[in-house]
Amino acid sequence: MGSGPLLPGYGVSPIVKSQQKIHSSSDVSGLSQAAHSNWNSTDSGSLYKVFEQRKTWADAENYCQSFDSHLAVVDNEAKNNFIKELMKHARITEHIWIGLKTQSASSLPRVPYSNFNKESPIDGCAVIDKAGVWSIRPCEQLHPFVCQMILV
Repeated sequence: MGSGPLLPGYGVSPIVKSQQKIHSSSDVSGLSQAAHSNWNSTDSGSLYKVFEQRKTWADAENYCQSFDSHLAVVDNEAKNNFIKELMKHARITEHIWIGLKTQSASSLPRVPYSNFNKESPIDGCAVIDKAGVWSIRPCEQLHPFVCQMILV
């Protein structure tokens, strides 16, 4: 990979040194940077990675947890735009899972930021499309996904 930013304008750069541990205010579970190559950082203190494998929402969350991360929480417009750019860079044109799930018709998510499609069903798991618009899909569908590792 090159030494310049991966996504210009977003302060994103790949992690490329393979023998050092990731540091923020504390070491992240002793995991090496090699294990996190191609993860992308933001000014928010998190690392993100889009995975092209198609999984159910629960399987995607479990896979993220294997990296000490979770499905990405998109709680502001900047993160929404950042994930759109990650999808564009990865050339993913379909929906991907994000870290939002509704339990019943009466449990509309109370989140500080949302970008839901107005015609989205209420019950299920959230995906984001290449335009950054969210919708709810059955959690058993298979989609690529984006994981978020919080460093601070």
